[in-house]
Amino acid sequence: MKTFAFDIDGTLLKKDGQLSPSVIPFFKNKNLAKCNLIFATGNTKKVINALNKELKQNFPHLENIKPYYSSINGSIIYNPKGEIVYDFKLDKIDLKNKIDKILQEDKNAIIMYVTSNHYWIVEPKDEKLNQLADNFIEHEKNKGDIGMPFSKIGGTPNEVIEKLDDIYGLIVVMKNINDTYETLIKLFNQSEYEVYKDSYFGVCSVTRGTKWKSLKKIVEIEQQNGNNNNFPNKAEDIIFFGDGFNDIECLQKCNLSFARGINLEKEIVESAKYYVDDLTDVANKLLND
Repeated sequence: MKTFAFDIDGTLLKKDGQLSPSVIPFFKNKNLAKCNLIFATGNTKKVINALNKELKQNFPHLENIKPYYSSINGSIIYNPKGEIVYDFKLDKIDLKNKIDKILQEDKNAIIMYVTSNHYWIVEPKDEKLNQLADNFIEHEKNKGDIGMPFSKIGGTPNEVIEKLDDIYGLIVVMKNINDTYETLIKLFNQSEYEVYKDSYFGVCSVTRGTKWKSLKKIVEIEQQNGNNNNFPNKAEDIIFFGDGFNDIECLQKCNLSFARGINLEKEIVESAKYYVDDLTDVANKLLND
């Protein structure tokens, strides 16, 4: 039995939140219902649930699939029953120190915090940045259930940290994405942190989980449970599809991997075993053999 892991935004969904026509042939194949599925995303469980609902509505043969979900770049893993089996939060005290240093470098940096089901944008003081945040929130709302769940929240970035119960991810927007990335790499250079450039949304993010670690953890959980679902014995044998910098480790380490999307960064394409756009031929080969 094959096991497939998919990134969501950019890989399966277009920027308008609709399923990309290029991936539909894969999900239309009825043999997919006989496989194990993992959705590994930088997004939250809300968007995963919306995608799962859409797939089952559009492809009735997937009605009974029960995937694993790895959300917020592997910071939370949900088993097929929807139960959290692993989570890795950010340390609030350390986070406050890092935020102070970010704001020393750029007082107008836009700071966002990711909880298990929501993105919180610290309300910018600058009027233009505030309007930019409003426009982004409205754009995501227009996508309906598949839109990223964003809200603005008042207070200083450190006051917001105190308001939020659990923080799994940090998202930062500074003058440009490369400067932001370099700043975060310098601040979060300890081994337990992961910093990603997200060219899809033009931001940089920080988590303590990774998609690769989550794939390894899912295999470990299945082995502990007697592997009733016929998962592979090692994460390297999972077939992975991705399109972002947060997918590179999986694209490199999985024995069969596909960079899927349009205008992908060279580093991402070169990390995968194959680069594809339309998945028709891939579906025929992997699901009909």
